[in-house]
Amino acid sequence: HLAATINAKIVPVLDEHVYPVWNQRAVPLIDQCTEHVSPIVKTIDNETRKKVTKAREGIAPRLESLASSFIGFAQKKNLFDKLPKYMSTQLMRAADDGQWALDSLFYAYFVLVVVLFRSTIFRIIWFFCPLRLFFRKNKPALKKTSNKESSVKSVKAEQNGSAKNGGKAKVY
Repeated sequence: HLAATINAKIVPVLDEHVYPVWNQRAVPLIDQCTEHVSPIVKTIDNETRKKVTKAREGIAPRLESLASSFIGFAQKKNLFDKLPKYMSTQLMRAADDGQWALDSLFYAYFVLVVVLFRSTIFRIIWFFCPLRLFFRKNKPALKKTSNKESSVKSVKAEQNGSAKNGGKAKVY
């Protein structure tokens, strides 16, 4: 029943009010900004894409041959049947498609880095977040007095007579 409500109430509002304004005002600004992108940035982007493509084309066949040779070795030693099913299917797919294996390895590495460094990542995000200004921890300043200072104060108080007679000094 949620889809029917959205189609009946929200979609017409989007079609009549939001999308026309977006197309008239936002899209031309986006197009204008992308036209004025520095040629250096475009050159860097193109060169980076070429290098990444070249690296992927070089690594993918090596992954295919590595997976194929491991499969051959495992079958010779009768280890391939002892491997878990998910591992053997991944090896077979990597032997068929090196690009897929490379993408999978990259994403697995990315997830591993994010999990291992999550506290550092969240600390960096929190450092630049303006909300942290509202959630400051107010630490009370503790004044530490050492034993030496307290003994000096008591000696001076006794000399003045303020420690005796309820804190009042003696008058002669």
